[in-house]
Amino acid sequence: MNAANVASGIRIIDGRSLYMRNAMFNAGLAEQVRRVVGASNGTAAVIVHPRYCQRNSIGYSIYFNRLKNFLKTTNYVVFLLAGGTLRSNVKEWVSRLGVYAPMVIVNTPVDAPIPVLTQSAEIIRLYQRLNMSHLDYDSNVILAELRPKASYKRDAEIDFARRLIEFRPWEEFTNTLRSLGVVRVRLGGEYANRHVGCVLGTYRGLYPHIPVDIIPELTYPGIDSIHLPNSF
Repeated sequence: MNAANVASGIRIIDGRSLYMRNAMFNAGLAEQVRRVVGASNGTAAVIVHPRYCQRNSIGYSIYFNRLKNFLKTTNYVVFLLAGGTLRSNVKEWVSRLGVYAPMVIVNTPVDAPIPVLTQSAEIIRLYQRLNMSHLDYDSNVILAELRPKASYKRDAEIDFARRLIEFRPWEEFTNTLRSLGVVRVRLGGEYANRHVGCVLGTYRGLYPHIPVDIIPELTYPGIDSIHLPNSF
C-alpha cells in the first residue's frame, strides 16, 4: 500500500492536533496516520531537530541532501522534533519538499529533545525561563547530579526535574506512538554523537519503551550505533 494513497490530505500535521482540548485522542486524524503506519509494518521515523546545525560545510551538505531525499521518498510516517523558531521553519521547509507521507511536527524546547504534545507544554515554558540548556533532559540524571541546595537556581533545577517526572513527556510520546500502531522507530537528526546531543537524548527517552534503530546516514555529525542495556 502506497502512503500517497492512504495519507491524502494529511501531509503536514501539528503533533498537538492528535489530541483534543480534553487531552483525548483525535480519533479521525489518528486513524489516518495509523493506516500509513500499518502499511509500513508498524515502523515510523523520528528525526530530531532538523536544520538545527545548519552550516556551510561539505559534511553537513552531504547529510542534509540525504535527509531531504529520505523525507521526499519515504513511506514511513515521520515525527519531526523541532522547537523555537525552527518549528515554523521546519514546517515550511518540509511543505516545499513535496513529501507524500505524513510528517508530524512535535514541539520541543529549542535545544533539548523533550517532546511536547499535551499538558507537558509547561515544561517548555519552565525550561526556557530558567535557561536549562546546560542540563541533561533526563529527570533522573538531573536529580542524581544536583548537590544539596545552594541557591535559588539550584532549587529551580530541582523543580524542573520533578516536573519532568510528573509530566512524563517521553512516556506520553511513546504511548502516542504505540496508539498509532508504531512498534519500531528509526532515528536520525542533529546533533548526534555517541556521548552528547539531542539524538542520543531522544534514543535514551524512547529506548525504555520502544525498539529504536539508528539511521547512521541521517545523523549529523554522525553516529553508527548507540549501545544501552537491552530492554526488549
